[in-house]
Amino acid sequence: MNSMINSIPVNGSFSWRRFVAVARFYYPRLRIQILVYPLIAVFFSICIVIATNYESFELLTAPIVMAINAMIAFGPITFACRKGLETETVLPATATEKCTFILFYGLVAIPLLILLPMLLMYFILPVDRSLEYIIQLISKSQNMFISKTYGLSLIQYCAPAITCLWSVMALKNNRVVMGIVWTFVYNTVLGITGAVYGAYMAFKIGFKDGMYGVDKLDTTALTNAVINGMTPYMTIVSVVILIYCIFALYKTCQSIKNRQM
Repeated sequence: MNSMINSIPVNGSFSWRRFVAVARFYYPRLRIQILVYPLIAVFFSICIVIATNYESFELLTAPIVMAINAMIAFGPITFACRKGLETETVLPATATEKCTFILFYGLVAIPLLILLPMLLMYFILPVDRSLEYIIQLISKSQNMFISKTYGLSLIQYCAPAITCLWSVMALKNNRVVMGIVWTFVYNTVLGITGAVYGAYMAFKIGFKDGMYGVDKLDTTALTNAVINGMTPYMTIVSVVILIYCIFALYKTCQSIKNRQM
């Protein structure tokens, strides 16, 4: 393998031959993930089918969705192999070729390893509810491809994985632990911010209704009012996250480039 990679000449232009060589270099450490993730996705599909066909098992969906999110968010940790860190720096490939493969695998291939087998299973297994409902369920009822309230939900969904990948690429020590820590910090900050603003909107709307003499608040109406009131907040957060993701991707590529020898 190494002799094959070393035999490829390096020049300034992008080479798909070197890109494939980089992929083959990383494949041994990615192989387990490539094999295991689809199997887990099939298992999750069976669990979701059971949950959607039998009401007593509906509580299974919440931990499954959390597990799917965690698999995607922490997937880039597979690049945090200490034994390969020194070899990575001397790979006869340009930083652009390395960045292209690492970003493609970490942010595109890993989600597809989970979502494609699950979508395939939904066409095979008997499901009482529509495929659209299942997709919305997996994507945390936001629909990570198209959002009615804001158009950057896909970026928001990828942001934890981008954070993890940045940590893994930027650090030299404790890459696994710090990748998990910084991804957790990102999710915690975003969650706390949203919870605080949501509580503020609920209090504001409830207080306003109380001032106007409403005796009994309609829970559904209050929930809808809070969601509508959070739309400007979500738009602002989406823009901030987009800027953060662009910055994080830039720093990730810069970290890879700085290793180049």
